[in-house]
Amino acid sequence: MNILAVTIIVLIFVFIPFELFFIHDTGIIKPDVKYNMLIKNEKISEIPAAYLEPHNAQTTLLPILVTQHIQSDFPISSINLHDIHFLNMEYESKNGGIANFPIPGNFDTGVKSEYGQPVIPIFGSACPLVGYSLNVSCSLDDQREITYGRCPTAIVRTFSDVLSTQVRGVFPDQDGTYKLEFMSYFETNVGLPSGANLLHHEILTCDVIEENEYFTEVYFHELDFELQD
Repeated sequence: MNILAVTIIVLIFVFIPFELFFIHDTGIIKPDVKYNMLIKNEKISEIPAAYLEPHNAQTTLLPILVTQHIQSDFPISSINLHDIHFLNMEYESKNGGIANFPIPGNFDTGVKSEYGQPVIPIFGSACPLVGYSLNVSCSLDDQREITYGRCPTAIVRTFSDVLSTQVRGVFPDQDGTYKLEFMSYFETNVGLPSGANLLHHEILTCDVIEENEYFTEVYFHELDFELQD
């Protein structure tokens, strides 16, 4: 090996961080994960007819964009995707609720890097959702068992944060009040539409009782708001 080749190799290891030569799993390095929930003031009226017929439903809903933000100091080679669990009942006429069908409109969904490029799964790495039971303590008199799923998916290594965005919708109660109840595995920032009047927002933090490598707390949210004319 000549001197030039040795010099090039030395320079590579000096100027490129050493950890970039290794593949890290987000379950191992425990990246910083947060949710961002944005409730958009864009009433949607194009509701699938097959969904409306059995409910005699109202014809407007507000879209909810939920983004899971996975931030790491190292290149990411696999991701664990966790959904926020909405506890509202599926929509019923007069009682408000969550729409669990695809929301029409131009909303940016899917799994992407923070720069907008799609995150590419490695061929053959698609996995079935793995379900678990988890015991949590919300107070001395409030012990709960919840179920959660995760899908560890190997991806083409990205040097960017990963964003996973999903869309739901929320219908108002008969009195026009919007109510949301959901459980999240990580802290959640909630953004309301402009002009919204927040009536109530309670966050209950519950400790995970048994040891868990992914999270130590879960969060239950109750949220009521109305849109001002």
